[in-house]
Amino acid sequence: MNKDGILHDTEKTSAAKQYKREAAKREKDSLEQKIKELLQVLESQERAFKIFRVKITGEMRERDNLLRRMNKRIEMLEILRKIKEEQEECYMKSR
Repeated sequence: MNKDGILHDTEKTSAAKQYKREAAKREKDSLEQKIKELLQVLESQERAFKIFRVKITGEMRERDNLLRRMNKRIEMLEILRKIKEEQEECYMKSR
């Protein structure tokens, strides 16, 4: 092989290596962009989840408070029922 052939082969090898480096850089850049986009989506989902968690926690507190009030009312109604029954018993005994 002559000098020109060796030089030409060296240039081809160098060009192939350069092409591979550029292709690898493009792929790396593309992957980094995808990672950046996925991180943005994840951050958005985290914000939405935090908002949802605050909302659902508030709703759960409201329901707990409502249940407590309802239970107190039930207790009061049971007390009133017992009082009424006792009054009826007393009335029936006094007749």
